[in-house]
Amino acid sequence: MKKLLIIGKGFLGNSLSKLAIKKFDVFEASLKHGLFVDIQKIQSIEKLIKKHDPDIIINCAAITNIEKTENDTQKLFLVNAQGPGNIAKIAKKYSKKFIHISTDSVFDRNKKKYNELDLPNPLNEYSKSKFQGEQLVLENNSNSIIVRTNFYGYDENGKFLFNWIINQLNNKKSIIGFEDIIFNPLEINNLSELLLELCLIEFKGIIHLAGDEIFSKFDFIEKIALSLNLDRKLVIRGNSDQIKLIAKRPKNTTLDNSISKKILSTKIKKLNEILSENYDEYKKIERGRP
Repeated sequence: MKKLLIIGKGFLGNSLSKLAIKKFDVFEASLKHGLFVDIQKIQSIEKLIKKHDPDIIINCAAITNIEKTENDTQKLFLVNAQGPGNIAKIAKKYSKKFIHISTDSVFDRNKKKYNELDLPNPLNEYSKSKFQGEQLVLENNSNSIIVRTNFYGYDENGKFLFNWIINQLNNKKSIIGFEDIIFNPLEINNLSELLLELCLIEFKGIIHLAGDEIFSKFDFIEKIALSLNLDRKLVIRGNSDQIKLIAKRPKNTTLDNSISKKILSTKIKKLNEILSENYDEYKKIERGRP
């Protein structure tokens, strides 16, 4: 059984770990939980790799608070850019397969779908840090894999957008859904399955893991309401330009997933399918509790 090291015990890292234990000998590492690693320090990464000798490394560690970091970038770039570059360098030194998780937010241009060769155009400090992370990974280890993606899903701790949407609707609270922000996200467990398959095939470079369905944020929220028999009238059409945000947001981050569909066999699930499969669980998300 291959050894898999997952760095970062956030939403994706935890979800990935739960599925990975069925197929891999899994090690989890972060700054605060699991095995200790500080990706800002290359010596910390090397010590971890030498001790546990994984076959594959997936980096899920990142700072993702877009608003908070727009005017406080020092740690942001250390974690989101320098950190992945450090891991890539050590992975190359010890001949380990390395997969780094990036984001669809590096894009914002007038194009329906972005493929892996399209030039990024990051708009805010978060997306700039993630793009710089991509560059450092590939500079330090050309055999690395960069995964651009956007994901949603049920968080058992009651955090993040998906839980908030259902919680709001369950509690009869209205939500403004932006019609001008377009994306094609994957459900988090579906993404995890694709990542685990990617671990076992020959590939290097950039790949887009994304859904087949393209939504505006309004469409996405409305579909959740309809599928879970919640009040769709609570979902109000809106425009992101009406909201005062510190960090500028991209309007279109839709990813072309055609390469992933050619090389990976894992089925990409539609939103309705996910909502139907987990209907009972999602209906319990109320009053701020999972």
